[in-house]
Amino acid sequence: MELSRLVEIIELEFPPITAWSDDSIGLQISNSKSRIKNVFLTLELNESIIEEAISNASDLIIAFHPLIFKPISAVNTNNRVGNLLTKLIKNDIALYVIHTNFDSHPNGTSHELSLQLGFKKVDFLVEDKNLEGYGMGAIIDLDEPINTEDLLRKISKLCNSPLRYNKGSKSLIKRIAILGGSGSGYISEALNKNCDALITADMKYHDFHSVEGKMIVIDPGHYEMEQFVPKAMKRILDKKIGNEINFVTGRELTNPVLYFPENDYIKKLIEVFESANINSDREHFLNVFQMHIKAGRTFSVDFKTDDRKYIVNEKALEIMNMDAEQAIGKKFRMWDGEGT
Repeated sequence: MELSRLVEIIELEFPPITAWSDDSIGLQISNSKSRIKNVFLTLELNESIIEEAISNASDLIIAFHPLIFKPISAVNTNNRVGNLLTKLIKNDIALYVIHTNFDSHPNGTSHELSLQLGFKKVDFLVEDKNLEGYGMGAIIDLDEPINTEDLLRKISKLCNSPLRYNKGSKSLIKRIAILGGSGSGYISEALNKNCDALITADMKYHDFHSVEGKMIVIDPGHYEMEQFVPKAMKRILDKKIGNEINFVTGRELTNPVLYFPENDYIKKLIEVFESANINSDREHFLNVFQMHIKAGRTFSVDFKTDDRKYIVNEKALEIMNMDAEQAIGKKFRMWDGEGT
């Protein structure tokens, strides 16, 4: 596929008009290749990511965080941006950025984190003024309220990070706002929508003060909230474009933030990252394809044996002459493995 055609498809799915006006999105580096076949998806760029992209024979990298954010007057290899730009140009790899126009997509950053937490988005936190059906953040209305400690534990387990939070107005939480990435500018919107909790990142000390006793604000970290973006982006683009382009997600961690004491943080983060790479597509494919479970459950990263579990459709049940309830727990042999 020609790069210009791929960009056209991407911008129909992630309209630039839905990005923040001061964001740096779109094609940041072109290349000399007439056609694009291998596309590498990543949260952001560092040297390890570029090496991984080279090893995958990538023609194009699609990044979530912009490499070029402010205008540059010179490209020097003695700074991060110049060094990475030089590596991309030398290896003839194009660079395209989908940032806040991914955040505003109906299945974007905040929607993905909602899915990962097992929640269902019912609305945007803020609807886009330029395009109907797009917007920032996610509103979740729980069927059953969750207590604060359980919510904190759920977020910490998923994001694998220490949490910063304040005291809210309630011990039981029913309405939650999620804003993936930096969300301090959306505190008033969450309050105006009567949210009991706001999950976002990069909160300042006085931000916590401003809503203490009114709404609990939970900050798991910027990278920790956005680490699921490349896989979510891949699902959308795979569905939109199909086999004409080979989309691959990066496996190198890019988070520059370290913690002390470390407490195996990096090791655990790698485990979470790899688990998400292996299981997130399976865990959420029912939502992606709008399928419904009649009996049993879908896949989950919480169950390590799910690589030996199967979901069967109605046609398969008809052939096996059994109903959905009868199929639960039955042993199946498929390909070279056996599971239930």
